[in-house]
Amino acid sequence: MKYDVATGLSERLTYGSHNVYLNDISPDGKKLLCSTSKPDITQCPFSLSSLFEIDLATLQADTLVAWDAYLGSASYSPDGKQLLVTGSPSAFGGIGKNCGEHPIANDFDTQAFIMDLATKKVQAITRDFNPTVSPVQWNRVDGCIYFDTTDGDCRHIYRYVPKTGGFEMLPLEEDVITSFTLANDNPVVAAYVGGGNTSTGVAYTYDTKKKVSTLLANPMKPILDKIELGQMEEWNFTASDGTEIKGMVCLPPSFDPNKKYPLIVYYYGGTTPTTRGITSPYCAQLFASRDMWFMLSSPVVPSGTARSSLHAMSMHGVSVRPMRSLKVRRNSVQPIRLSTINVSDAWVPLMEDS
Repeated sequence: MKYDVATGLSERLTYGSHNVYLNDISPDGKKLLCSTSKPDITQCPFSLSSLFEIDLATLQADTLVAWDAYLGSASYSPDGKQLLVTGSPSAFGGIGKNCGEHPIANDFDTQAFIMDLATKKVQAITRDFNPTVSPVQWNRVDGCIYFDTTDGDCRHIYRYVPKTGGFEMLPLEEDVITSFTLANDNPVVAAYVGGGNTSTGVAYTYDTKKKVSTLLANPMKPILDKIELGQMEEWNFTASDGTEIKGMVCLPPSFDPNKKYPLIVYYYGGTTPTTRGITSPYCAQLFASRDMWFMLSSPVVPSGTARSSLHAMSMHGVSVRPMRSLKVRRNSVQPIRLSTINVSDAWVPLMEDS
């Protein structure tokens, strides 16, 4: 719908049986960037999307992309001459694929594309960039595109420079950035909120020129300062097929290296890794506080990861069985109901000498 603020009149802009979604408004305010979708049960992913512009003066629609199966969001460049489009590696005929001889790409690995509106030429700008991306802002002053990325078990902010085609990670203070924004008229000023294994909800300002963060607020610090947290360390290993399995281990508070502890391995078998932090229902610190080692395994490849992780643990002399069949008791540690963890994803290694 088009709404005239002066007269209070509304005008319908689209018709038909398909839902229409507003993606963006052109910088000059003369065009709308919209998308629509329809089901297609004949092939994966069982839906198709189209991207089109509506000229608000003539109400004419110009189709930019017709019924592509793997499109995501779209937005205008600051000058209105290009579009930033997200989608799976299979979008636009698969120009974002970078999976070697493997025939199927990971559709959760969101890619970014730039479309030239004059030529309709599309460039896959993140094809050779490893983290999956989500656009934050195409800044109109410095011309850079800022991305929120799932980078292993962290969430980092990168910026892409269209003139050079290069990416740069911003050196922010937290491992997991949950919110990031830039001032519209001053790209030097930014603000963000983040956390990590020992912090959450910490707010900063960021000087993009000096690359310096300044603390604004840390509301959870008074509470966390009263809690003895376990030390967390990276614990990566290589599976039998050569895949590196990323992981972290959380030691119990007041860890005694001469004492034996039960070990819980929380393994997430999806196509994206588990993000580090202390606010998860399966927080490593929670189990470490019960006098346990807690290992979080975060694979970053979509195929064969469950088998690879278990093989890797076996290669390290650890026997593994599903958590649903195990009860943990350890000296002064009280019996714990482990059903709070998703039993399909959680495994407990049985140390043979314990």
